Amino acid sequence: MTRSITDLWELDDHRRAEVVTDRLESNFYVRCPPERRPARLRLRLSNNDKDTAGAIGTSDATGDDDNDEKGLGALEAGAASPDPDNKRNNKKTKPQYDSSLPLALQRTFFFPFWLSGILYAIGGMSTLHSLCARHGV
Repeated sequence: MTRSITDLWELDDHRRAEVVTDRLESNFYVRCPPERRPARLRLRLSNNDKDTAGAIGTSDATGDDDNDEKGLGALEAGAASPDPDNKRNNKKTKPQYDSSLPLALQRTFFFPFWLSGILYAIGGMSTLHSLCARHGV
């Protein structure tokens, strides 16, 4: 008795391995500098960089900050010198490209990962509660 291939269950289009792989690959290479991206993704992702640059780092797509060379752009008019205790002037900026695979995975699987973790924790608590109630603990 042989089974045909047609009786296997099919995933939705957005859950297929090909689609998920493309999404993860795009999310990773957006976090990489353009010179480290594969040639087939450079043009497509460079157009998306303008939209996602603010989400990755504090610099814009050209790498220029809003502040001028001395970091005085945040000062109000009439201020004589920058305030060394002012945290806004001393904040550290994140790099625009960090090449982080864990952050790309988090961006790709955020909702399913955290939802399954929360449901797993709730299921574990209900199992533990029933075991403790049964044994009188």
